Amino acid sequence: MISCQRFVFLLTSGELDESGWLTRLQAGHHRLVCRHCRAFAANDQRLDEIVRAQCERWLQPDRGDEGAQTDVQQGDPSGDDDGRRGTD
Repeated sequence: MISCQRFVFLLTSGELDESGWLTRLQAGHHRLVCRHCRAFAANDQRLDEIVRAQCERWLQPDRGDEGAQTDVQQGDPSGDDDGRRGTD
């Protein structure tokens, strides 16, 4: 079985996807038996999703004021307000 340190390195460096079947099998087994690495892998996957979504938002063309007004009307919380609604 591989160590937690090795599992985290393989996962975060991207080497896990490029590894051979034996390394992937060992990493999968380690993830099954180690709750800490299982939680780390889930957090890493969620962080990747958040970063990808933010990159897509940055790469979209600016919608100008009209798009911001549409977001407010639709209740999109990603507007420029500070998150406090209805307070002065």
